[in-house]
Amino acid sequence: MLLRAILAPGRRLASVLVEAKLGEYQSFVARLGGDQRRVIVRIAGLISALMSLVNAEEGLARKYTRKSGTEVACGGSLNENALTAAHKQLPCGSRARVTNRRNGKSVLVTINDRGPFVPGRVIDLTPAAARAIGMSDLAHVSVASE
Repeated sequence: MLLRAILAPGRRLASVLVEAKLGEYQSFVARLGGDQRRVIVRIAGLISALMSLVNAEEGLARKYTRKSGTEVACGGSLNENALTAAHKQLPCGSRARVTNRRNGKSVLVTINDRGPFVPGRVIDLTPAAARAIGMSDLAHVSVASE
């Protein structure tokens, strides 16, 4: 029923999801059998993954160190061993998945600084985060907020 509504011609996925209130969804899932529940959970996971791809941005990432400064814009000092990053627009404290497009490795980082302010670069990573995705200095990455 929900799948049929999502796939109905002329219906936009976003409008269907907005119409489905949480309580109604939980009630709907509770009435389903085990196999149907698994299908709905997989569909929800697929929708979530697709939405995160829509919000992803691509560009260059650079590794940054204390040479760039020791203070971070969101408060505190730079910890080169933490999985953190600098981003121009994502809110301080938010998390983002950074994926190295060359090798497919990804890391979940916390945004704690602003930048990079260089055309073509979308994010600066601490050395620990850069190591986690197999990056030496610069890499082509995709960034998706989580």
